[in-house]
Amino acid sequence: VTRKRMYITGGIGSQDVSERFTFDYDLPNETAYNETCASIGLVFWAHRMLHVTGQRDYADIMELALYNGVLSGVSLSGDTFFYCNHLEVETQLYTHRVIRNPRMEPVRKPWYEVSCCPPNLARLLASLGQYIYSWDPQNLYVHLFIQSEVEIPYGGSTLRIRQHTQYPWEGKVRFQIESDETVELGINIRIPGWCSSYRMELNGKAWEGNLEPMGYVRICRAWQGKDTLELDLAMPVERIEAHPLVRMDTYKVALKRGPLVYCLEEIDHGNYLPAIRIDADSPLEASYDPDLLGGVVTIRGEAEALSPEGWGDQLYRPKASRYRKTPIRGVPYFAWGNRGVGNMIVWIHCR
Repeated sequence: VTRKRMYITGGIGSQDVSERFTFDYDLPNETAYNETCASIGLVFWAHRMLHVTGQRDYADIMELALYNGVLSGVSLSGDTFFYCNHLEVETQLYTHRVIRNPRMEPVRKPWYEVSCCPPNLARLLASLGQYIYSWDPQNLYVHLFIQSEVEIPYGGSTLRIRQHTQYPWEGKVRFQIESDETVELGINIRIPGWCSSYRMELNGKAWEGNLEPMGYVRICRAWQGKDTLELDLAMPVERIEAHPLVRMDTYKVALKRGPLVYCLEEIDHGNYLPAIRIDADSPLEASYDPDLLGGVVTIRGEAEALSPEGWGDQLYRPKASRYRKTPIRGVPYFAWGNRGVGNMIVWIHCR
């Protein structure tokens, strides 16, 4: 599923007919089904496999699906929903009824005749706390970085963990650990697979812990009173490419920062999104925009684009087109479609 049939957003189930997988590396973008419920199911599955194996890979998939394939299914206002989650949208496919399945329309709706996705979203988000931490008699595990508090009984004492963070907008996470009595155990913090470098401090001093084979940094000590752990995950903007057998995404890249996948929307670039091309090494900058989509980190850079101007009534001609410079602004995929109906792409041509 995750190595040959999953979308970069954690979406699964590429075809609407029978709501199913097709064959390896068949991941169409415009006709992607990617039912919201399927991504929720992937979170459930990854969570259970994480508990069975202790492997970070499952927590990484859980996070990927949660921040992208699941959250895209609900509007920022919380009252409209996607049944399906496309990775590319051309609105004329729906106005001209090329795609006729009403569940695949690129507009979030208040309800559906088959209404599985809205309540599934509600129960997942309402139970989010159970996915952040887990523990056994010798260990506490931190799987997700979400502002939260938890109290865990250990012997005759209670260990309190307070997590402070602006994740996923930044990679800094601070843990306050409090206990009335001495508690000896290992605290295991996931280092995401997408993170190439990180720093940790224990009570204000650099801590050189080893990354365990399971993908967690383990700090084993006697915890008493108040301690502070600080984690700083590097979050550069990355151009992600697909396996060469994913024919739809050949010579294309997707923009990703931390756990978030980004997309381009028509409202920022016009409706000729597939005509945009970025360089493999052109600068891309991430910055927080408090006034956009409720406050998000955007990715900005310069690209080039083809224009339909000058073609007249020609449909084909000997190659003579030139690219023009154009700025781009990528927004988090989960937030697309909140500024009106329009085209969208995740995979961008790259040279």
